[in-house]
Amino acid sequence: MVVQLMKYGADPSLIDGEGCSCIHLAAQFGHTSIVAYLIAKGQDVDMMDQNGMTPLMWAAYRTHSVDPTRLLLTFNVSVNLG
Repeated sequence: MVVQLMKYGADPSLIDGEGCSCIHLAAQFGHTSIVAYLIAKGQDVDMMDQNGMTPLMWAAYRTHSVDPTRLLLTFNVSVNLG
């Protein structure tokens, strides 16, 4: 679905009322393949939401799987933000 939406012009860098972009939400809910796709499409892996949380922080905090966290770490995300 994400691929299809982006194919038709959806902008994954748009943010919601809490400052979260698509990559924040994908990381937060453990959607590793979507996180990988968004990174491949150039999304900022170190972008902070309005609470200062990065996708890595959300992945470590909210998911029950280590997969999104591990994936983000392979892309040299900053672990010292916040």
